[in-house]
Amino acid sequence: MQQPLKVLITRPMQQAQALAQQLNAEGYQASTLPLLEIQPIELSSPFYAANTLIFVSANAAIFGLNQIEAAAVDLANTRLLAIGPATQTEIAKHGFVADAAESGFRSEELLDKLKSEGQVSPEFSLVCGEGGREFLEQGLREMGAQVNRLEVYRRISAEGVDSGLKELNQRDLPDLISLMNEESLNIFENAICRLGLEGWKNIPVVVSSSRIEKTAKDLGFIQVFCQTDPTESALIEFLTQFSN
Repeated sequence: MQQPLKVLITRPMQQAQALAQQLNAEGYQASTLPLLEIQPIELSSPFYAANTLIFVSANAAIFGLNQIEAAAVDLANTRLLAIGPATQTEIAKHGFVADAAESGFRSEELLDKLKSEGQVSPEFSLVCGEGGREFLEQGLREMGAQVNRLEVYRRISAEGVDSGLKELNQRDLPDLISLMNEESLNIFENAICRLGLEGWKNIPVVVSSSRIEKTAKDLGFIQVFCQTDPTESALIEFLTQFSN
């Protein structure tokens, strides 16, 4: 009888637990090691919101829209853009419709969408986390747009990474590790080095972009797979193919 595939989920705690439950229900053996925590950031007052807002993630919509609406910013004539369906869903909860790239869940696809439209908005506000999304910001500027950032959350290293990794190392090692962003990858790699567990780099990892794939390989991870769609359903589809 084939043993269930052992998958390590490294997303923030709430997301990791929900995904692990889903994977276990699908017949996988999922464990969690949250590498990041999400902290909200309060926008300074007053802040400027352009006529085109880009919400870069579901967290951006969760932590950003309440603050924007509380500041009495009129979004009736504002174009809302979202990266990924989860972000669109969070925006829809507030009664708004956001445009998104027809395919793809990354900054690249959204930039391609805007370029294909021909006439680019003269200015954008990125509703985003602290740091990150430099590629998107740079791409918009190269298209001639002015860009300002509305940073509404930060990602910090989660507590207990080392102790959690030690505990996992004493049990059966995972068959696959999901590392969906570059911050998680770097936190994980640093923990491996601190604890002298370089052998973990022999375990296959799945990441969410070609840029992160290159970084992982540069850091010495032996088998790196790129899953450009970060949704739970896409991960399950990938795991099915990986198992086969």
